[in-house]
Amino acid sequence: MRKPLFVAMFVIFFTNVTRPMRFLPNFRRRTYSIVNFLNTSERIWTVQTSRPGNTTCQYDHVRRINPRFVLFNRTLMQGRTRYSARLRGEFFEDHKNEEYVTALDFRPMFRAKLIFAGENNVCGVMKLGSMTGAPTTYYELQVRNSSLEIILYRRCWHHFCNVARHSRGVYNPHCQHLIRLGI
Repeated sequence: MRKPLFVAMFVIFFTNVTRPMRFLPNFRRRTYSIVNFLNTSERIWTVQTSRPGNTTCQYDHVRRINPRFVLFNRTLMQGRTRYSARLRGEFFEDHKNEEYVTALDFRPMFRAKLIFAGENNVCGVMKLGSMTGAPTTYYELQVRNSSLEIILYRRCWHHFCNVARHSRGVYNPHCQHLIRLGI
């Protein structure tokens, strides 16, 4: 009785040892396409940011996009003052999720990396690095205008909370009213 049990255990042990053992699932990082994320005629709102400051109602509006670059307007409020700038983002062929953003006169502004995108690109989490002054890194949760209901960008919200230790709100429904007024 002991001998067959010992043989069975011996066979099971050695046949299992020769198979590759995996204790953790094999995860591959997904690379999201920043071109696909930005390729919309809708406003893309910054809903949350980890960057300190008093910026509110910030959105990007794409004017022209192709596989090499994007031209867009960035509009935001600081206090009661509205600012708008025309910016140019250059895409990288070997880094599909990144863009290098400059002013139209090619002054460097920041580098953006899309680290997460929701289904159908309704929302995304950006990692941004300033290229002016002291180097800083911060995160933004960006959402397309048609998807501003929290239920539509819940997965992006969770991903943003995992990477941003502290954050503050940038968007609120009053921002839509300010745009209609042209402020």
